[in-house]
Parts: sequence; C-alpha cells; structure tokens
Amino acid sequence: MSDGAVADRKLHPAALLLTFVRRLPEFVLGIPAVAYFGGGVSMGTAIALAALGFALSMAYAWLVWSRFSYGAGASEFVIESGLFARNRRAIPYERVSDVNITRPLLARLLGVAVIAIETGAGGKDEGKLECVSLDEAARLRDLIRLRKAGAAPDRADAAGPAAEPLIFAMSIGRVLLAGLFGFSLVFLAVLGGIVENVTNWLPLGELDPERYLDGRQAKLAGAVALAWTLTAAALLILVGMVSGVVRAIVRDFGFRLTRAAA
Repeated sequence: MSDGAVADRKLHPAALLLTFVRRLPEFVLGIPAVAYFGGGVSMGTAIALAALGFALSMAYAWLVWSRFSYGAGASEFVIESGLFARNRRAIPYERVSDVNITRPLLARLLGVAVIAIETGAGGKDEGKLECVSLDEAARLRDLIRLRKAGAAPDRADAAGPAAEPLIFAMSIGRVLLAGLFGFSLVFLAVLGGIVENVTNWLPLGELDPERYLDGRQAKLAGAVALAWTLTAAALLILVGMVSGVVRAIVRDFGFRLTRAAA
C-alpha cells in the first residue's frame, strides 16, 4: 500500500542538455540532411529546418525535464513522468536489490550521474534517474539502502555521502595501456572493407610503380609493392591502437571501485 510519498524533486538541469543531445541526430542533423540531399531543397531551407529542429529539440527536452519528478517516502521510492498522461511508479524499499550509480562520458563531463534502482533476482532496472548531482546520487543510494534495512526515517533522511574506501582506480596510464592492447580486430576489418570499396573509385592505377619503371628497373616493382603493403599494415595497426585508446578513455577514464557500507 502506498505511503503517500510525494515526488517533489527534479532532475539536475543538465538533463536538459542530455535529452537535447539524444534528439540532435534526428531533428537537427538527420531531417535537414535528408531534405537537402534527398528532397532537393535549397541550402537555406535545410538551415531553416535545422533551426526549427533545434527549437523543437530544446522544447522537447524542457517538457521531459519539467514533467519528471521523484521522491523518497517512508516505505517506497516514487517516480512520476509522462508528457500528457501522468505515470506514477512506486518502488517499495523491500523489493530493491541494489542501487547502481553510473557515469557515462557525457555525464562525467557535466559532473552528474545516472541512478538505476534494481529489483528482483535478475537485477532488473525498476526505476532510473538519468541525471542527478553526485551528492544527490550518493544521498539517494545511502537513503534507500538504510530504509531497506529498516533504519529510522530521521536517520535515513540525514544520510549523506559517506566516505568510501578506494579499492581501485583507473589512472590515465592504465587507461592508455589498456587502450593500446585493446583495439578491436572487427574495427580493422570494417576499416579494411571501407578502404577496399573506396579504392574502386580512386585512380590507384596511377600509383602502380610499373608504369614509371623501365625494363632494368622493373625488378624493383616487387620491393616497392612490398613497401606499400607494409606501410598500409602499419597504418592500420596505428589506427587500431588510436581507436582502442579513444574507446578506453571514453569507457574507463575516471573509473573507481570503492567499498560501500552495507
């Protein structure tokens, strides 16, 4: 039975930017590009469509943010959302199996975090707060855990971010090392496929060394071809390492493993 918990808190204002970025490819880039390249509209019309898409994306982001709220009651956590039809989701603390805090790349750049409230044996996300401050994330995690354990309301309400012993952290050196040896062969295969298709449209015949060598120098053609092959292989490996470093930085930079109180 509901304890009358009130959803009186809003997400961090940075949620506006996160929602806008998610809609950016569709409204600001996708539709104008399709209209310009596929619909035969003028550049001015495409720019106007991009401006309209920008305005619509900002309006949508504000509506989503303004209509989303959450709150912690004595026995349940509530989330209210919905642009037109309001949806109220109540999560009893006794059903919560864990509170997961994650920080994707954009969230780290903005100094915020994502909270996922997991329930059930399968660890299903019953509720998610896409953008809260780091202090609020720690406060909610500790509050939910304390109330799940049956702590008194006044003690749970006073719960704040507690210092947690650091177990492991990904320094920039570790991230770079992991990236150098963590590039994907699939990426190289995709890149090789792109290069192979692009070469069909390039005048690579002009680079054939046999076109510029006389009879006495023709025997050097094999060595030149081998040099080209080795250079291409080295470039592919370099690109693969760079892509691995970029992926590692995006995925692991700032990773910290701490031990939270039970």
